[in-house]
Amino acid sequence: MRYLVVSLALLVVLSPIAARAERIAVREGVLRQSPAPFGVIKKKLPYDTEVTIGKKQDGWFFVTAPESGWLHGSAVSSSQQSLRMAPGKASRAGAVADKEVALAGKGFDQKVEAAYRKEHSRLRYDLMDRIERITVPEAEVKKFAEAGGSGRAQ
Repeated sequence: MRYLVVSLALLVVLSPIAARAERIAVREGVLRQSPAPFGVIKKKLPYDTEVTIGKKQDGWFFVTAPESGWLHGSAVSSSQQSLRMAPGKASRAGAVADKEVALAGKGFDQKVEAAYRKEHSRLRYDLMDRIERITVPEAEVKKFAEAGGSGRAQ
């Protein structure tokens, strides 16, 4: 009887029901070996990738699929529906729709960006393209954070 109770308890604890599916809600979710801002990067997961979330620790989620590792909670959304939009759908004349603002942080796909460029041809997209090409090595970012004394460089 004791064996049965222990077995059932383990089954409940290890059950996949406890895990939940979420989606990457940023342009690139960084999967790390440890739950720390500068933990070793295992993999970068693109926007809208479905991940299976296990335990939570200090704002980080342990992800078990598509690969195991730690992902910061701000990179995921529990919404099962990804944001998609049609170019030019604004809430009022000349305004930017809420979904456009949300997607701007995640990156427009090529089709939406081309339509948006055509509709807003006076804007300097070349400057944004240059900014997006800038990469700063993680070691430099860590050094910058340490120099600032924020205590968040671990």
